This record gives sequence, C-alpha cells and structure tokens, in this order.
Amino acid sequence: MAVLWNAPMMPHLQQNTSHIVLTAEEASWMTSVPPLVGIAPNFFTGWLVQLAGPRRLLLATALPFLLASLWQPFATTFGELLATAVIWGLGIGILIPDSTSHCSVSPQYQVEIAEDRVRGLMISMGMVMMGIGGILMTSIAPYVDFFTLCEIMLAVPALFVVTFWWMPESPYYLVSKGRTEEATEALMRLRGKGSAKEVEDELQQILRSAEQLHQKSGSGIAEAFQRLRRSAAAGRALLVRI
Repeated sequence: MAVLWNAPMMPHLQQNTSHIVLTAEEASWMTSVPPLVGIAPNFFTGWLVQLAGPRRLLLATALPFLLASLWQPFATTFGELLATAVIWGLGIGILIPDSTSHCSVSPQYQVEIAEDRVRGLMISMGMVMMGIGGILMTSIAPYVDFFTLCEIMLAVPALFVVTFWWMPESPYYLVSKGRTEEATEALMRLRGKGSAKEVEDELQQILRSAEQLHQKSGSGIAEAFQRLRRSAAAGRALLVRI
C-alpha cells in the first residue's frame, strides 16, 4: 500500500482544492524519492538482523510506517510530505522483497520459520500480499479524502504489530546466538508440538546448518572475492543481478 500510495494521491495533491497543492516537479520528487531511499537499507539490514533478530526487526519496521502515517495529516508543506516519503522509503527498503533492498527481512524470517513443504508457498505469498496491498490502495484511495487515507495507512501497521507480536523468534537466529533452549521452544510453538523430542531432528538440522554457515563465514570476504574472480559463471551471474 505504501509503495503505490503515490499513484492515486499525486493527482489529488496537485488539484487546487488540496490542502497542500504540489507542483508537477514536487509530485515527481514524491514519487522518485522512496525508491532511492530504499537503497540505503542494503548496507545495514544484514547487520541489524544479526544484532536484533528478524522478529524484532520486522516489528521495528512498523515504526516508519506508523510515524509517516501519523505525521502526514499534520503536514502543511511539501517538505513535510517529502519527509514522510523518506521515512516510508526506509521502511519499504528493509521490509519488502522486491524493493531496492535485496536482503529484506520479511522473506528471511519466512524462510527460517517455515517447514520445507510450505516454504516456497510462504515466499510466493509475500508477493501475493504485495499485489493485494496495491489493489487495496488503488481501489480505496480514489474514493476517500487524504486524511481518511492517512487513518487507513495508520491502522495497517498497528494491526501488524498487534497480530505479529506473539510470533516466536527465528530458530536459526536463536541457534546462531547459542540460545538452543529458546530455539527448541520456538520450534515447538511453530510446529504445534508438545515436547522437545518431537522437534529434535529439525533442531539438529538447524544446528548443522548454523555450523556450516559459521565455517563459510570464517573464510573471509577477501577469499570470497577471489573465488568470485576465478569463477566465470559466478561473475556472469553477478553481472546479470546488477
């Protein structure tokens, strides 16, 4: 919804009846700034995930959306509206999988809590939910005023916090921090099991994955770049990605 907010709102804000009348140039800034700002989280999202955990970081992503939605009804200038777009851009960059941030936390958390048989479905549902959000925005925004839309945009992250607060932390993150008992409890909740023995096999698999990841990360960035330079296929893949 935040990604497509500009589409129905910019024509409204350029009308003379708007409480803030934007010029065509100002409207273009409102549209182009959030994707540009979304680049910034690429540089620190991975570090934040390791520091706080994907669950806490996901909860924290509600803050920029809440802050921007609270500020917008009180904005009286283009500068203030642009500031809310900047705040939204940061939240989008951390959260959404097909934004400019390719290390977004939402798909990572889904991958780490899902069983093998539903993991692919959960990841694809993220894109489905993005589509639903876009449909909701383009369906609702043309028929409500600016301030009502702000209230709707405020309700969505608030609902997310209330419902997501009760989710457990990623077992992979807990194992990586040496919190094996907490990882066992998280797995029991996620799998609906009543005893640690029922999730022992999956826990051991997570422990092995964490150990392998630790060994790979210990090889260092320099060695990783050397392997990339020696592999023509990896180089082509990186070029395609860019």
